[in-house]
Amino acid sequence: MSRLSQFLIASASLALAASISLEPAQAQTGAASRPATRDDLAKYSQMGAFSSCSMAIDQKVPLEKTIGPNINMVVVVLREVHGSMISGVGDGKLSDTQLVNGVGIDTIARVKALCYQNLSASDKKFIDENLANIEKQVRSLQSK
Repeated sequence: MSRLSQFLIASASLALAASISLEPAQAQTGAASRPATRDDLAKYSQMGAFSSCSMAIDQKVPLEKTIGPNINMVVVVLREVHGSMISGVGDGKLSDTQLVNGVGIDTIARVKALCYQNLSASDKKFIDENLANIEKQVRSLQSK
């Protein structure tokens, strides 16, 4: 199993664990107001990427440890604020796994664009390996 697969599975598990503690708050706030727009998704992913970059560069926390919680933060916002719906994606609610996968890809790409040049060698390797795995999986799906 690739590191990306392990990471995404672990992230999905954390996202599900987070939903347990947020359930009472969700009941109080009611249903989501609207699906997330592409702009909403970009804003949330950029926030997660910025937080990951800041912790990796300023606090020297390995990117592998910062990116998962930030992806989970975005997934929780999408689930709680937007009812797990993204405009133009799917026919309704997306599963936590779908959200984690999509947000993970977007956040990793944004980290590379935002702060790659300032990351440690091991953090750059983490980004490069994950993006290579994503590209490989996309090519594999396109050839089917």
